[in-house]
Amino acid sequence: MSHRSTLEKGFYRPDIDGLRGIAVLLVVLCHAGFTQFKGGFIGVDIFFVISGFIVSTTIIPNIEQNKLSLVDFYAKRAKRLLPSLYLVCITTFLFSSLFLLPQNLIEVAKNIGYISIFSSNIYLSHQTGYFAPQATDLPLLHTWSLSVEEQFYLILPAALIALLPRGRRFTIVAFGILSLASLYVSETNTSHGNEAAYYLFQNRAFEFLLGVILALCLGQAKAARKWPFDILLLVGLIALGTITYTYSEKTPFPGWHALIPCGAALILIFAGNRTAFFRIFLDNKPLVYAGKISYCLYLWHWPVIFAFNRFGYDSIYGHSVAILISTGLAILTHHLIEKPFRYSATPNKKALLRLMLSPILLSGALIIIGKNTDRFLFLYPEKVVSYYKDAGDLWEAPREKYCWQKIGISNSQQCRLGHEDATPNSVLWGDSHAYHFVNFIDNIGKEKQLTIHDIAYSECPPIANMSATSNDSHYKDNNSRCKIHDKNAMEYILKEPAIRYVFMSAVWHSYQNSGTDQNATYGIGFHPGEFEKELQTTIQQLESAGKQVVILDDIPTIPKSMVNCQAYNELFLPVKQQNCSYPEKLADGNYLSVQDMFGRIKKTNPKVSIINTFNVLCSNGICRTSFGQVPAYRYDDIGHLGVSASKIFFDEYMRRNPGELDKLFPARHNEHIGQKL
Repeated sequence: MSHRSTLEKGFYRPDIDGLRGIAVLLVVLCHAGFTQFKGGFIGVDIFFVISGFIVSTTIIPNIEQNKLSLVDFYAKRAKRLLPSLYLVCITTFLFSSLFLLPQNLIEVAKNIGYISIFSSNIYLSHQTGYFAPQATDLPLLHTWSLSVEEQFYLILPAALIALLPRGRRFTIVAFGILSLASLYVSETNTSHGNEAAYYLFQNRAFEFLLGVILALCLGQAKAARKWPFDILLLVGLIALGTITYTYSEKTPFPGWHALIPCGAALILIFAGNRTAFFRIFLDNKPLVYAGKISYCLYLWHWPVIFAFNRFGYDSIYGHSVAILISTGLAILTHHLIEKPFRYSATPNKKALLRLMLSPILLSGALIIIGKNTDRFLFLYPEKVVSYYKDAGDLWEAPREKYCWQKIGISNSQQCRLGHEDATPNSVLWGDSHAYHFVNFIDNIGKEKQLTIHDIAYSECPPIANMSATSNDSHYKDNNSRCKIHDKNAMEYILKEPAIRYVFMSAVWHSYQNSGTDQNATYGIGFHPGEFEKELQTTIQQLESAGKQVVILDDIPTIPKSMVNCQAYNELFLPVKQQNCSYPEKLADGNYLSVQDMFGRIKKTNPKVSIINTFNVLCSNGICRTSFGQVPAYRYDDIGHLGVSASKIFFDEYMRRNPGELDKLFPARHNEHIGQKL
């Protein structure tokens, strides 16, 4: 966001800097977690309107007088914005290299690369939703808005040059049509639950264009101060205060909900320099100064809050200190970096070349180094490197390419586990929590001479009828594919007489809905009790066809504070040494409801077998996150086995549950293996 001072060729309005101060404070307090400011993310929308108004107001006269130099325009933007931005990027990368792990560090490098080509919003739109819990793990999350604004700067001058010769009225109508089109796209994408809608330019363009239209209507003419404008000012401020308190992460945004903060910003810009009595509400020294440093404060606040979260100081008190530190850094950056570079005597062409080309080359080189050193592993202690390899991604194995995520049924010759020289007499059906058990199931197959066909599919439970519905675009699309996959899986299992055992595994609690509202869904989209009913029906159909259902009861979902615990303890500068175990009651929250569901299933279908995988990591009231020196969980994950843990899980299970498999499979089933290949 170019929260620049509105000083361009004599045009300066301190009230707009005051509005900028309000906007940045709303964003900062929202990100710091103050519940009274939970809708403070609208500060970004205020900035977008201000940018549309200020940039247009300063360049329209130059276009009309045929005096606009695009080189000068972009050089001024670069001098003003980029030095402070890259200072924050460099600082964030250095912090990440000391206190984050390899996968996170390479993602920071990639984000910086996208920032250098004004596309951070596009990169972030593929990472996570803005309000998703994972968003707090991205130290440069806030740079999405900078890229949106930079994209606006690239387009606006050309659009004005093309339209203004036909008159201001024509230009206003044209921009009005474009605004409506952008609003329509924004509302459509938002209402369909598309998380990327929050980040992308086409969904935000109308916010800038509203500011442009106001600039076309008002120009730089000074207006007389009259009391009706005081009423407008109060209306605008009350509107902002109301939606700051009432909007939240649950508000569909942007879409038409963004019209209210944008409309309030337009009212305040329109009335701010015309008020007779209430000028002080925007034009006061503290607020104006906050507006002057708002760009730097916006740049610093999120990385500093991220750092405090990383150190475990994620309370309101911790975030309050983070705000104070961010403000101090913003003041220093404003006076030592932003202003000197902005008014430097460097020729515009040279400045443009240095400030735009150099970061692209340097960030590109950084990404290449990261990719060729396995995510900067050379920067880390040996024990962290060992952890990183042990906690690797099971999904990066060659087998994943031909066995994982197949809507149809995977090839039974390629995707087999256990006893190898026979046709499959079993299947492994479930989601990613089935796939992370492939080595465990492989060992069961070898132990009990079972040949098991893997037909797992992510976020797709093992039920015949995938009935879940969701407004979330990700789940909605995946549910549609899952429905086809599950239908294919059920038909395949029922029509193959050789298949005797059906191993089912899933992150069971993700599909349960323990709410009382029968119309409510969340996440993947099952109504209360719906998933259990579908699972019961599926089991009954399988048993009626002579199949033996074997359920794996999954592994604990660990607290977020336990993620990568062992690796963080081994950093060169560990924040603090953690005990990498936790009370079992923290795991039981989800597990107890799953156990209750299995109890009801067993009561109705007593032949169902359950393999107790959950207790492998928990005993005597304590749950572990590792098997000795081997991390149990995948890198940066709360619920999937790491690649090394997956390989040793069977031995750990056998130690924890001796004799259980012999009870479930009392005799070898050679007669069911099938014909030799």
